[in-house]
Amino acid sequence: MTQPLLALEPNEDIVRSFWESARRHVGWTGIEMIVGQRVNTALLPPAVHLADLASEASDLAEQVRTGELTESLLPLAEYEANSMDIPAAGDLLIVCDGQGVPVALVQTTEVKVQEDSRGKIVVESFRCLYPRLKKGTEKHGN
Repeated sequence: MTQPLLALEPNEDIVRSFWESARRHVGWTGIEMIVGQRVNTALLPPAVHLADLASEASDLAEQVRTGELTESLLPLAEYEANSMDIPAAGDLLIVCDGQGVPVALVQTTEVKVQEDSRGKIVVESFRCLYPRLKKGTEKHGN
């Protein structure tokens, strides 16, 4: 029996190229020359996959890209154990598939810490900024 493949780390050059395309698509490049860059649109956002296994990471990335997945839940204890900051509204993130290829640029819209049977859970809501899909379609056009 073969072992499931782990998701590959994002390739920095491909992520940077994706980020430049995403910035142009959402209109964050033209006005910057006039008024200066906003910090969150100038810095390269973190690039991550949403699962450790390649196939699961790819499935989740596709769900984010199509708008099916707009929320993530993670125990508060996991943020604390890994010294991670809790997300905040306005944060940007590049979601990659299991091969480490960027699939979507998302922006956090709301963060709540809720109590449930497992303890405190961080609920992060987000929206896909790029690619923007046309209503009723599953593939995007450039």
